[in-house]
Amino acid sequence: MKIRINDDLRGVGDLRVIGATGEMLGILSDDEAIVLACKDGLDLVEVNPRSKPPLCRIMNFARFKTPPR
Repeated sequence: MKIRINDDLRGVGDLRVIGATGEMLGILSDDEAIVLACKDGLDLVEVNPRSKPPLCRIMNFARFKTPPR
């Protein structure tokens, strides 16, 4: 399963978004959510595509996918 991030989420419509510090930001349009993530230099990452609307989190995806040493 491919993890969708940033521009992969354009055209999805509404998304339920969790902020970088864990707070629920609510339901936002895909464009609003991507702008919010980019404003902070972070990524919008889909964490549960099956929920309605899909659940996404704002995070540093590069750090997430790199295992700790």
